[in-house]
Amino acid sequence: MTAEKLQDGINRCNPNSLADYARLIGLGDVLLGSLPIMRGRFSFAAAGADAGQVATLDVMKLDMGAKAATILRAWARTGGALSATGELAVQAFGATPATTQIAVAPNGDIVALTADALTDVDVLYIPIKCQAVTLTDLPVVPGTGVAVLPQWVKDRGVVYLDSFNATAGTVTGKKRVLVNGAVNPATPQCRLSVDRTQVNCTVADAVTKATITLAILPPKDIYNQLLGNTPG
Repeated sequence: MTAEKLQDGINRCNPNSLADYARLIGLGDVLLGSLPIMRGRFSFAAAGADAGQVATLDVMKLDMGAKAATILRAWARTGGALSATGELAVQAFGATPATTQIAVAPNGDIVALTADALTDVDVLYIPIKCQAVTLTDLPVVPGTGVAVLPQWVKDRGVVYLDSFNATAGTVTGKKRVLVNGAVNPATPQCRLSVDRTQVNCTVADAVTKATITLAILPPKDIYNQLLGNTPG
């Protein structure tokens, strides 16, 4: 008997096996993190700023299971500075939006200019399927500003540094997350290294411990699961 791919087994929708297959792939996680998402009628003005972002931006915080990969379109119905069509211009990843612009922030959230006072916006975006992990009081070497991530986190694969809160050192508190890079940033900022194996923060802040939240690749490889055989 020829083995059946899990993808075909799900498509066949046998009521005796479908629930088991849905649990096997984590169907809820797949739906949240694998399909285009529309966040409709969102108020950036009501959401406000976040200490982890540039102070002049309002933030659409996203679930850790569906951080943004890219914005497909965004349009506003109300705001202080709209284009003739209401369309917001999508900027490159990590860019700081100017008026009538929108972008994916370095931590995978979505940001727009506070001064635009956008109160009714539809945002269509492609998510990255991730899993949240929080590392409490992760050691930071004050002389280098480097926090090396645990091996199991590196093995899984880091997608985004969501937040960094310095819990001990000369300058503590929440740091602003920048795009990945090799250079230690200025205070009060931090960033993942290019290879995503460590977090770099300001040497002068002399941080010794930090609690950080990361978006990492999920434990289930949905691509290979669906192309693999049905269980049993």
